Amino acid sequence: MDLCITRQQLGLLLVVAGTVALALSVRVKSQYEGDIRKIVEKAKKEKRGLFAPTETCIVHSLFWGGLALIAIGTLLQW
Repeated sequence: MDLCITRQQLGLLLVVAGTVALALSVRVKSQYEGDIRKIVEKAKKEKRGLFAPTETCIVHSLFWGGLALIAIGTLLQW
């Protein structure tokens, strides 16, 4: 049996891989550590409206790689 993949299917796979790379490129870190973090997490569970400040950063290589995969996958759809 011959396994054949079309250009559009390859493009779709690249777009999905790029989307996963973009999702994994975001890193979120809580600004609280240790005992204070446990107290804040417990308070957030008890009262849904509360939130804690976080630090967010992007891993540039994954971000740009994911965008490149999405661009290539999109071009292969035409």
